[in-house]
Amino acid sequence: MSESRARELEEVIEKAAYEALERAVIYLPPDVKEALRKAYENEVSEAARSQLKAILDNIELAEKLKCPICQDTGLIMFFVKVGYDFPGLKVIEKAFINAVRRATKEIPLRPNTVDPFTGKNPGDNTGRYVPFIHWEFTEGDELEFTVVPKGGGSEYVAALYMPPPGEGIRAVKRLVIDRVLEVGAMPCPPTIVGVGIGGGADIAMILAKKAACVRKLGTRHPDPNVAKL
Repeated sequence: MSESRARELEEVIEKAAYEALERAVIYLPPDVKEALRKAYENEVSEAARSQLKAILDNIELAEKLKCPICQDTGLIMFFVKVGYDFPGLKVIEKAFINAVRRATKEIPLRPNTVDPFTGKNPGDNTGRYVPFIHWEFTEGDELEFTVVPKGGGSEYVAALYMPPPGEGIRAVKRLVIDRVLEVGAMPCPPTIVGVGIGGGADIAMILAKKAACVRKLGTRHPDPNVAKL
């Protein structure tokens, strides 16, 4: 591929990534908004209703003013599906990094990336492994990606457990319920619990994050046993 063609592809991907970031931090997905509206309508506690009303008002203001819903715009992550024959494989990462830098300055996003050892903040939401890219390769020549601006308020209460193998599903139920009760109101609302089961620790955590951040509310798992659970 020529240098000019590579640059053209990079610019297209960067533009798409920037627009996805802008949409992700300003506009809450329709399924989440609808769930919040239903919660507000069905809630009987006046204290809880006032909090839900504040969230709904905040969503409306964010869309009206074109500002991020929350000041914590997260540690940026991209879930990428790309074909082996996609011509611009080598420019994807660079395009994402440039999009994050531009979005930080222009939307703007709060600079959240901090070196855990030195405390230094580069000021543009980039760094080693950031934005993080989770790659999935498929047949064909297409590129599909989802941007997840996962905020620290929800990440703070994330948990990983390795229960005894003999406990099986009972352990999953016990650990999830216990954790939800333990953290209570600590995570930033609205609270969506994502659960990843099986595999290594890294696999389980990725599955949990995808379940909480990417999967549409109200949908069922394709495996009937998991859907029943």
